[in-house]
Amino acid sequence: MRKLILFAFILFSFASCESYWTLARSESFVNETKQAEKIICLNPQIQYYAAEKNLNIKKAKKLTTMFYKSLLKFSKKNSVPFEIAVLDENASGDYYNHLTALRENLTEVNLGNYESNISAVKPEEGKFVKGVFVYAPKISHEFNSFSKTFGTKYFSFINIVIYEGGFVLHHIVVDTDLCETVFSER
Repeated sequence: MRKLILFAFILFSFASCESYWTLARSESFVNETKQAEKIICLNPQIQYYAAEKNLNIKKAKKLTTMFYKSLLKFSKKNSVPFEIAVLDENASGDYYNHLTALRENLTEVNLGNYESNISAVKPEEGKFVKGVFVYAPKISHEFNSFSKTFGTKYFSFINIVIYEGGFVLHHIVVDTDLCETVFSER
């Protein structure tokens, strides 16, 4: 489990953090002692906005490709089983529909009132804060059979928005057996 946490933390260490960084875990994730299972990352995204707040699709595609390669290289180097699920219309129907529904549910649950659900002091400018969820955000129970279907209970979502002067990062890992968020990084 330490490798998974290290993986998540180092994942974005290439970027400097100008405001603050929060890292939260659930109690079940903190106390888990066995080696991490495979993580399926649901369509990691990088959005790049140019000076005039226009989405630069060409630059975003190039950054996303580099990001995918970095994710896979880091996971291999640190022995963290990792798979990127590209969710586009070319994927098989069930695969696409199930994983798209999971991604929508976990982002809906996790991108709301975040800081109020973490037992940690509020970060100061330029600080890194770790915490434990007071109540781990719950995803829908319709996903609790995904470990049988996909061979893992861990699914993640990574979204990075780059704009002039900074970036916003969301990295979420859910455990579909427990139907809860076990790791969140912002």
